[in-house]
Amino acid sequence: MRALVLAVALSVSGAAFADDLADANKALVAKSYPQALQLFSKLADAGNAEARFRLGEMVWYGQGVPVDRAKGDALFAQAAAAGIADAKTAMARTARRTERSADIAWWTSKYDGADLTSGKYSCDRPAIPEVSKDNAEIAATNTAFNAWVACYNGFIANLADAMPPGKRIPADILDLMSEAEFEQARIHLDRVYGGVSDSAQAAAGELMGKHGVWEKATVAYVAEANKQAGVRNDMQKAQLELDMHQRGGRQAVANPPSPPPPPPTRR
Repeated sequence: MRALVLAVALSVSGAAFADDLADANKALVAKSYPQALQLFSKLADAGNAEARFRLGEMVWYGQGVPVDRAKGDALFAQAAAAGIADAKTAMARTARRTERSADIAWWTSKYDGADLTSGKYSCDRPAIPEVSKDNAEIAATNTAFNAWVACYNGFIANLADAMPPGKRIPADILDLMSEAEFEQARIHLDRVYGGVSDSAQAAAGELMGKHGVWEKATVAYVAEANKQAGVRNDMQKAQLELDMHQRGGRQAVANPPSPPPPPPTRR
């Protein structure tokens, strides 16, 4: 009977631990760190290996608590000794972090957004004349402007793909960042992306304004040129008709009709 009571007690205790672990994991995912920390700490003190691993991650990353990588590594070691495979991998994280410290600093404070405005995204602005007066220059200006528009649209699409800030941090670097470092990187990237966007929009607005002025001036010039060409054509047509009329008159004077024959004489 005593053994049966003990077995029942262990069963109830195991079920309670499982419920607490599930609740702790849910709290961690929801970033309810105080609740997660309390539950994981209780379970870790009771010897739960998974709880020790999760608690180690919270401490290592500084999730709701100050960063303490030495304590985190110790908890990883305990969890790994109990058979938690992820804990064995996590034990090497501190060494990798030391090796990649420059990469972490790059994303948290030194990234400048050059990749967003270089190479195929450089989108050099074409020269836009004040007005074009021949078909060759009109075609060349339109071709250059349309090429810039296509490049700019690609730049905008690439910038949008980088959102939200932090999306393009490599996974292996992200895995080594503390919670605070990721937030620092997110704020830094948001500021850089905003600056790149503002600068590009200002330049685009200026270029499109110049293109609009050029287009209006060129259309007006072409319309006036066509009008003048029409007037010249009308004048040339009238002159041609006058010339033909005058040539006909001169020909009539130069070739007068022969006089009629003299009347017959009477005998």
